Amino acid sequence: MRLIILAVAAAVLAAAPAQAAWKSFKYPQYAFGVDFPGEPKTGKGEYRGVIAGRMATTTMSAEQDGTIYQVEMVDFSNRLAETPVLLEEAVFLATQEGKLISDVTARTDNGQKYAKYGRRVTVLTKDGGKKITELYLVNGRLLMFEGIITPRGDLENPEAARFHDSIVFNG
Repeated sequence: MRLIILAVAAAVLAAAPAQAAWKSFKYPQYAFGVDFPGEPKTGKGEYRGVIAGRMATTTMSAEQDGTIYQVEMVDFSNRLAETPVLLEEAVFLATQEGKLISDVTARTDNGQKYAKYGRRVTVLTKDGGKKITELYLVNGRLLMFEGIITPRGDLENPEAARFHDSIVFNG
C-alpha cells in the first residue's frame, strides 16, 4: 500500500515541472491570448488560397515533446465583406491536410462579451501525425490555432487540448 502511495506521489511530482512550464501570453494588438508550453517564437510566412490569394502571415509557435503549438494570423481587414467566404476556404484547406476526423463548431467562452465562434478541424496527417486546428475570424483577422502532433509525438497528447482550451479573445 505504501509503495502504491509513493509511486503516485512520484508521478505527480514528475508531472509538475512540465505543467509549470506552460504560461499565458497576451497579444492585445491582435485581441487574443493563449497558453504556450514555453516562450513562443514569432515568425513570418505565407498563406495561400484560391479566394484569399497569397497573403503574408504572422506566426507564434512553441514546441514540446513532439507537438508544435502554433498561432497563424492572416490580416483580411481590408476585405471585410469577404470574410465569411475566406473562413470557409480556410476550413476547407484545413480539412485537406490529411484524413478528416472531425469538423465541428468551436467556441471560446471567456464571457458573453468576448465569446467567439469558429471551427475546429482534426485530421490525421499524411506523415502519421495529427493536426487540430481552431479557426476564427476576429476583427478582419483569420486566426488559426494549431496543435500539430508530429509522428514522434503522442497522438493522444492531452496538452494539445490545453492549448486550444486556453484561447481567449478580448476585442
